Amino acid sequence: MSGFVRKKFQGFTGYVPGFQPPDLGWIKLNTNENPFPPSPKIRKFLSSVDFSLLRKYPSPMGEPLRGTLSGKYSISQEKILVTNGSDEALALLFLALFEETDTVICPSLTYSLYPVLSGIYGGKIREISVDADFQFRLEDLESADGKAIIFANPNAPTGTYFSPEEIFSMAEKSSKLWIIDEAYADFADREKSSMLDYPERLNSAKNIVVIRTFSKSYSLAGARIGYLVSPDEEIMNALYALKDSYNEDYLSLMMGELALEDFVYYENNIRIIKEQRIFMKSEMEKMGFFVFPSQANFLLIRPHSLNAGAIMERLKDKKILVRHFNTQRLANYLRISIGSPEENRGLLDALEFIINGNK
Repeated sequence: MSGFVRKKFQGFTGYVPGFQPPDLGWIKLNTNENPFPPSPKIRKFLSSVDFSLLRKYPSPMGEPLRGTLSGKYSISQEKILVTNGSDEALALLFLALFEETDTVICPSLTYSLYPVLSGIYGGKIREISVDADFQFRLEDLESADGKAIIFANPNAPTGTYFSPEEIFSMAEKSSKLWIIDEAYADFADREKSSMLDYPERLNSAKNIVVIRTFSKSYSLAGARIGYLVSPDEEIMNALYALKDSYNEDYLSLMMGELALEDFVYYENNIRIIKEQRIFMKSEMEKMGFFVFPSQANFLLIRPHSLNAGAIMERLKDKKILVRHFNTQRLANYLRISIGSPEENRGLLDALEFIINGNK
């Protein structure tokens, strides 16, 4: 042991991302990526980009994307921070807001990055139990003792969802900070599924922070584009002071801009994913799996008799990837991203093959 590493990080366990296949030919349903390519407008842009612009630094304030987001949601630019994926937004919040002794409240099942960030930057995680169906109540989060509340909505890995009205109603009466991670919000079965769809209410709620990403519904996980919205001036000033000078690159800013322009293309893709979510739930239930209702682009399933980890390995042998969380609570569950119709059919055929005892 060299002794150069800080004591708090000696043996520290970081976030474990989903397996990334080393070659082509896989059906990849383990990291909730969008099965459809980004907008054709982005392909056209990348094929004709002026590469001489890459010698210059990008906009430190995330323009032109920040301005477009401001117009889309009727929220002033000063309340928006463009980030390198939503994970950077989360990291900056933990860095800026939480002392080592502060308590951050979250459901016992939610995005597993939150405890990792608390270990790095500060804030003690207090987990609120979920019930047998992995549901939790906003009232239970609010009644717990702590400085802030954080959870994904729709939640991961369960797909449970609260409407913006439900969250506003609870947060507006609260003295805590509410951090709502909306990575999957576009897949919810509501016309207005995001807190950002209610700008007047959000602007008056100083204790709400909303985090969004282009990774899921906009098919840009590889570009690392996210953003954060907060009406609280003190929070935003701290985040802008702490962020990297140029935390988003020129190409990503332009891709985000073009993605927002091509909303018809993405709305169609989201519609197909929602339809496939219904189809996949029905088909897997016919096979004997218990499938949780989901408002995200994934399903959490429990095999009736077979071991979940063994199914995951059998699928991997067939070059099909799904997510198995080897934890006590989730040991016998699989999280399966909604793929294209062809990918989903391939998964169903493989599951049927495995269930029938074939090799």
